[in-house]
Amino acid sequence: MGFGTLHPENEDYEQIISHIKDIGLKGIKFHSDFQRFNIDDKNMYPIYRKIAEYGLPVLFHMGDEKLDFSNPKRLTNVLNDIPQLKCIAAHTGGYCHWGEAFDLPVSENLYFDISSSLSFLSRNQLYNFLNKYGTDKFFFGSDFPMWNPYDELKKLDSFDLDEQTQRKIEYHNFMNFIGNI
Repeated sequence: MGFGTLHPENEDYEQIISHIKDIGLKGIKFHSDFQRFNIDDKNMYPIYRKIAEYGLPVLFHMGDEKLDFSNPKRLTNVLNDIPQLKCIAAHTGGYCHWGEAFDLPVSENLYFDISSSLSFLSRNQLYNFLNKYGTDKFFFGSDFPMWNPYDELKKLDSFDLDEQTQRKIEYHNFMNFIGNI
């Protein structure tokens, strides 16, 4: 199963979103650092609203050391302005911006993938995220080809999560989430 994408400046975004849904893709990914737009750019709001109308989630690349396009504070603005949009915040909500990521609002429509995070989060930080947002809100991700999935699973093992939480993150949470799309 896959996600589609579109360029934020494409005027035919409604047709693209419809096509993504029609061919069975399960969501839309934006990598604002590569696509060069702020997540909370008001010009994106009609696109986000249309995505929400189609019942698709958005996977946002989150956080960067050098750029501000994907700062978690920007996702907070989107979540506050378009609460019906289902969002997956990649990299535990903000690679290199853990404080801002931890300040994201608790929302029924906010989920996280843990890709590109496990080497940079302490055990306490991960546990704090899981306690604040709920263990059912986190999905395993490796950010392949950046990281090897096998190595990332070993890193997840090193956090000593209870077996039920581990299995939820590895598989069950995402399957439950995607099964409702």
